[in-house]
Amino acid sequence: MQHQLDVTWFIADDGGYGILRDYLTSAFGQTHATELARPDFVALARSFGVPATLTDAESLRADLAEALSTRGPSVVVLPAALRMFASTHL
Repeated sequence: MQHQLDVTWFIADDGGYGILRDYLTSAFGQTHATELARPDFVALARSFGVPATLTDAESLRADLAEALSTRGPSVVVLPAALRMFASTHL
């Protein structure tokens, strides 16, 4: 914000170590200590004066396009349950 850089941060907030959670569940059937407290990224960004939007899957394209076309920094947050990892050793 201080330098008004044209930067947009996209945060896929899965509430923890999503890749590790998925791997441990696939490989061992359970996880430990992979959940994190979800900070309010929108409030955090706004506390620094950075425009921020909480989005969902239906609004993501429009919200991200708007953020990318806005001068200066911006943040777009998508709460998500990511499933990105497939165990390769089983």
